[in-house]
Amino acid sequence: MVFGGRIGQPTVMNDDVRRNCDKIYGEENWLYDEGHVEVAGALPFNPLYDLFFVTSNSGKVESARRSLTDVTVGQIAMDIPENLDTIEDIASYKANVAYSVLCRPVICDDSGFVIPSLDGYPGVRVGRELQEHGIESFTKLATNEPLDAYFVMAVSYMDHRLDEPQIFVSKVHGKLIGEQKGDLNKPFVKSPLASCFVVDGQEKTIAEMTEQEYRRDATTDRWAALAEFLRKLP
Repeated sequence: MVFGGRIGQPTVMNDDVRRNCDKIYGEENWLYDEGHVEVAGALPFNPLYDLFFVTSNSGKVESARRSLTDVTVGQIAMDIPENLDTIEDIASYKANVAYSVLCRPVICDDSGFVIPSLDGYPGVRVGRELQEHGIESFTKLATNEPLDAYFVMAVSYMDHRLDEPQIFVSKVHGKLIGEQKGDLNKPFVKSPLASCFVVDGQEKTIAEMTEQEYRRDATTDRWAALAEFLRKLP
């Protein structure tokens, strides 16, 4: 095997980076040498994209493309653990690993759901709680009365010009209610919690909203903040 396609310098080199390099390039088709990742043969992704959104969710990529109109956004999936304690730390770690695998500009994201009166439950564990206990475990919490809650979302960006990932965080505040309403198949619905979460200033759950209502009342500024950051990069 002939190497020599030196693609860049990773910011970290650990088991998560190695596992994803094996997945993307093939176990025998890459190596880490003198602080660089080298690949044999053609790259298994289109290097002409300005940046890559590391996700398996195509809907997220389309949302990013609508907001990041000055750049081209590719998609690639990786398996990166989410075992840290905060949304920001998870998003940052994912971006470091993703950049170290591709040595190309990357964006990653993570999200959580917070109920302040329950000490921040479930926080970063929202996906696991939904998977293990279902949406009914959340509606039961609000059987007697709605509970103040909010979604928190983080987008991370990393490239060779940065010492560490840049994180953009936003929140959508509202109330968790004790019943499910609306259509979870709408293209902008990203969580089962959309059927039992009413955004502040609205009377409908997110899953009941029209797309116009969703864009007006339930979208956040994290993508706009990232777009502005990218425009100002040297």
